[in-house]
Amino acid sequence: DNIDSSSIHRLDLEKNMYDAITKSCSEFEVYFQPVISEPIDNKSGSKQYKHVGAEALVRWNSSKLGFLSPDEFVPLAEYLGLITPLGNHVLRKACECCRQWNESGTGEYAVSVNLSVVQIMQNDIVDVIRKNIEENHINPHNLVLELTERLAINDLARTKQTLLDIKALGVRLALDDFGTGYSALSSIRALPFDIIKVDQNFAKDLAEDD
Repeated sequence: DNIDSSSIHRLDLEKNMYDAITKSCSEFEVYFQPVISEPIDNKSGSKQYKHVGAEALVRWNSSKLGFLSPDEFVPLAEYLGLITPLGNHVLRKACECCRQWNESGTGEYAVSVNLSVVQIMQNDIVDVIRKNIEENHINPHNLVLELTERLAINDLARTKQTLLDIKALGVRLALDDFGTGYSALSSIRALPFDIIKVDQNFAKDLAEDD
């Protein structure tokens, strides 16, 4: 009777997450947020934007707990050691969709997928990425893997070699939420990122703040 409701909710999350992972992650759905290019001036003088790809975002549509956002379950998945099978599921689904988009003939699209620090530390991560590229016959350049700043404060030498091995596949690498972590610019420069995504807190007021 003394256990508070938050503890009970966490226990429910843990049990249901274990069950969901063992069901081939079928309850975890992948949504896509469009990525739009920089504006291009057309002949009329107006700005024209182009849809160039999408970022994969995972949601948990639990049969028992309902629809859950990543903030509710991703930290728990990392804590329980379940983020690797979950992340591999998202990567596989994203590559499948990228293949379908580009086979449709409507354009050449890229897909961005978040990788956790735990995934990067897995010994077989390069093989997992290579397998998804080869099985879906996608252009490696159309796969962008996003990593957070936490990556840079771990084993820098090992991390750099892993990222170089991933880049050797032809994949692009992005540093996500730059400015919210603890990494130094020197360590960022040491890692082979193609893209740096500045956190929205640094950009949201640009139009109003002198």
